[in-house]
Amino acid sequence: MTYAPTRTKNNQYPAEKYYSCYSPRVLTYLLNKGFKPYATFVNVKTLKTCYVFEKGLELNSAITEVSKR
Repeated sequence: MTYAPTRTKNNQYPAEKYYSCYSPRVLTYLLNKGFKPYATFVNVKTLKTCYVFEKGLELNSAITEVSKR
């Protein structure tokens, strides 16, 4: 059984370990690259779905690559 990490007091995943993705364009790119979300939740204020990915060298490179487009 896998447990979610402890969230910060504002109910977010720590930014130094996790990447929160709200962009459908970035999400599609990451999924096509083979990345799988660690967690998914709906932001109660905006009602937008957030996909949380564990940070790593490959993910960081992919985010940099997609942000250049």
